[in-house]
Amino acid sequence: MPTSERTPKFNLTRIIEQTEAIPTLSKVYARVQRMVSDPDTTASELARVVESDQAFTLRLLQLSNSAEQARLSAVTTVKQAIVVLGFRTVRAAALSSSVMGSMEHYASPDVEQLWERAYATATASRLLATRLNMAEPEEAFVLGLVQNMGQIILGVKATDAYANVRKLIDDHHEIDLLEAENRILGINHQEVGYILARRWQLPDVIAQVTFRHHEPERAGKFRGPATLVYLADIVARALGIGSDGDNFMRPLQVSAARWKKLGLNTFDLEQVMKQTLVEQSGFEEFYSTNGTA
Repeated sequence: MPTSERTPKFNLTRIIEQTEAIPTLSKVYARVQRMVSDPDTTASELARVVESDQAFTLRLLQLSNSAEQARLSAVTTVKQAIVVLGFRTVRAAALSSSVMGSMEHYASPDVEQLWERAYATATASRLLATRLNMAEPEEAFVLGLVQNMGQIILGVKATDAYANVRKLIDDHHEIDLLEAENRILGINHQEVGYILARRWQLPDVIAQVTFRHHEPERAGKFRGPATLVYLADIVARALGIGSDGDNFMRPLQVSAARWKKLGLNTFDLEQVMKQTLVEQSGFEEFYSTNGTA
């Protein structure tokens, strides 16, 4: 729906800028970002920074032991985890931990199903990235995790109105989520998420994927990662994990050329779905460890 046809019931900038419940990302993330960008940084130096954040420390140890299941001995120190995972993965893990911590005030029974969907989408994004070699897996996890942050914010800041969004979808199955949000709120969660990503000064790929994750063909040079997250959401939706208020299977928004380029086959999808379902058991621990429960 064109912007001119929307009902201007909410001020998008005010929702983002005037709420005390959306702090900046953690100082630990900022330090990790700087250190990872410095070629002279050592694993020992980075470990000292990581160890100052308990949630981040646990996240790295979980990741490193998951990645190294075939090892004879478990990874037990942050320095070992950094060596096993590499600096890029550490940076991405710092971001996911910081995002979850910054969104802790947006944890409530009303949006827990959104968090479940976000975690499942993040997991499927990581698994797809591994199979398709499209991105560093933990960076793909971050993309899947943050894509619906705008919806979580709206679900808390405009609870009653957002209930009307879901009712509109339930009553009129031909109306999708974005159209329902635009009709009821005058804005949609992709826009809210985009402004939040800009406020947090996140990389362009995250901001653009957040802005176009329902419309990957409109994501410009980020069509690849946007498509990855779009497909990951379809996996989570097909498995019935969590809910975003619109659980109907819509026509696929991926061009034939893009689909061919992906080279994704039925076996790949089946394996990703099975593993996503298995790994969803880690949602409660991730949700509580990273400060949102």
